[in-house]
Amino acid sequence: MPKTFKTDVPALRRRLDARAASMRLERDPHEAVWRELASHFEPRFGRPLTDGTDTAPHNSQAAIRDDKIINSTPRTALSRLGSGMQGGITSPSNQWFRLTVDNPDLAERPEIKVWLDDCTRRMAAAFSASNIYTALHQMYRHLGCFGTAAAIVVPDPESGLHAIVLDEGSYWLASNNRGRVNRLMRQFSLTASQIIDEFGSDAALANTAVKNAIDSCANETHFTVCHLIEPPPAEPKIADIDSTARYSSVYWLRGAPADQLLAIRPFKYNPILAPRWDILAGSYGTGPGHVALSDAKELQRLEIDLLAAIAKSVNPPLTAPDSMRDEPINAFPGGITFRQDGGIDPDRRPSLAPLYEMRISTADIRAQIDAVERRIERTFFSDLFAMMLNLNARPKVMTAREVVELSQEKMSLLGPVLTAMNTDLLDPLIDAAFSILYEAGRLPPAPETLSGVPLSVRYVSVLHTEQQSTSRLGSMIRLMDFVGMIAQAHPSCIDKIDATQAIDEAADVLAVPGRVIRSDADVAGLRKSRAEAQQQAQMAASMAAAAQAARAARDLSETRLGGNSALDAINQTIIAGAQTP
Repeated sequence: MPKTFKTDVPALRRRLDARAASMRLERDPHEAVWRELASHFEPRFGRPLTDGTDTAPHNSQAAIRDDKIINSTPRTALSRLGSGMQGGITSPSNQWFRLTVDNPDLAERPEIKVWLDDCTRRMAAAFSASNIYTALHQMYRHLGCFGTAAAIVVPDPESGLHAIVLDEGSYWLASNNRGRVNRLMRQFSLTASQIIDEFGSDAALANTAVKNAIDSCANETHFTVCHLIEPPPAEPKIADIDSTARYSSVYWLRGAPADQLLAIRPFKYNPILAPRWDILAGSYGTGPGHVALSDAKELQRLEIDLLAAIAKSVNPPLTAPDSMRDEPINAFPGGITFRQDGGIDPDRRPSLAPLYEMRISTADIRAQIDAVERRIERTFFSDLFAMMLNLNARPKVMTAREVVELSQEKMSLLGPVLTAMNTDLLDPLIDAAFSILYEAGRLPPAPETLSGVPLSVRYVSVLHTEQQSTSRLGSMIRLMDFVGMIAQAHPSCIDKIDATQAIDEAADVLAVPGRVIRSDADVAGLRKSRAEAQQQAQMAASMAAAAQAARAARDLSETRLGGNSALDAINQTIIAGAQTP
């Protein structure tokens, strides 16, 4: 029996088809550039674009060609960008986010701190157990190449989370009036048996083509599945979605009758991850690949020229006298041009000679290749990521101010990208992960004091910390340098600096664990104890001096001089000296 829906399916399908047509129209201008980007940076990313289909079919490996890539520098720079972004933003080996609340009074409560730390730890463990980090690395490379990446976060019964990364050409995006991506349509290929496994036999066999494939034992026949994710529309209302759903997910077969659907599924969170590197207009972005595309093309042309120059130098074309036309000549590789005149040596014997003298300097071509390679690497921030990886290798004589100045320029260029990553990638990822894991009981129940209190996220990755360091910490360092200069003439100006508060600010910027820094109350108690100990030490020293003086007086009083004590003799001497005119 076919699966039935409470929704008006034909009306829903008409709206879905209209939405799909609109989304396709918005993406069309980008496809030609995406094909060029894929062919020059990473052909594997553009399989749906390369083979001319909307999906990646089972035989799409035949469409993967890298015949335009001779010099691998663009490919290597893109790979380094992906690895650098992964290590700098979402490193699997380091903590890169912390759950918190905006209310400082609540954030300092022990039970809330424990709960937030526990949730952060469990979410990090779920990320490590799932494919999230693999998906993030893929998305960073897609961002570097196309300026846009897309993935869907769904529950997983084993790891808790699973991310589906989408190839360029297999998805379409749409944004709301605030420029945030809130709609995603994708097309993917499934076999007839996979359709039954995913959506059930009732919905699958309602389609005549799928039923015929199953009946004829052609279970591996491929079909194109359409999938649209968007906020539940008001009209026509999707009755199969409950009121708590934030997003609806509708599946149907391409070319299926207007009264057929595969499934309608709700999402209580936003499952769409659609980061853009640089948003100019619309739902798609541009990235380093767009900037470096002309250099990548030039680089490949220069490599071809270099190879041609080397080949002509090693195997120059030759000229020969016409008399040698019938002579067996073995001069491969290289062509021979016959001519009527010349080509006779003084001994009147036929000879071969170069057609023209080669005066090609490969050094100039190599120098230009090196210059283009450096431009490509700078465009993909290779120098910044290399600097981050070699922090410990910096010269020991460098001051903190010099280190800040070294990275400030580069971080200023990457700063807007980090902001975009927070908004379009990390925030939706954390929100989706928390919702999925909390719903599955993989996170502890929230304290009652947090009822109705929204959670916030603080990112403490290397790049986020470095970005804050170049601004806040850099300003503090410059202030300290300025105060130090003034203090040489006016030492009292140092009193203007609260050194304790400066340490707190630096620890916050550098994301130092809270247990490392003492609280203000602990510092006050420590200073009070130190002051009391110093006071006690001074009192003990005073008492010791008084005791020593008393012992000296006693010794003098017991010393006899002519019947009187030595102390009496000293006193008499002092009195006599005072009476002498």
